[in-house]
Amino acid sequence: MSKKLFAFILCVILICASASVCRAEEVELIYQSVEQLRSIRPLSLDTPPMIVPISFAGVEVNEDGLIAEKDLMDLLREKIDALDKIVDEYTEEELADAA
Repeated sequence: MSKKLFAFILCVILICASASVCRAEEVELIYQSVEQLRSIRPLSLDTPPMIVPISFAGVEVNEDGLIAEKDLMDLLREKIDALDKIVDEYTEEELADAA
């Protein structure tokens, strides 16, 4: 699993940590921009973090707008496994081309 995916999953887990459901409409990825990291600029009202709302297609949302934690984690595992297969395949093709 890549470090980026691990960080993303950790964010989602932290969001969902206090309950067995997550509010579908309130999940956001919040992070510092590359420029903020490069310049070591602290976050403030003048330099706010980047915010990207995250939606989860294919996951059932109940009448209260909540997603069951199990459904969300199953979706994340499925997508990570698919990405890992692509990375493995791409790496194998590169190795074959280099030989």
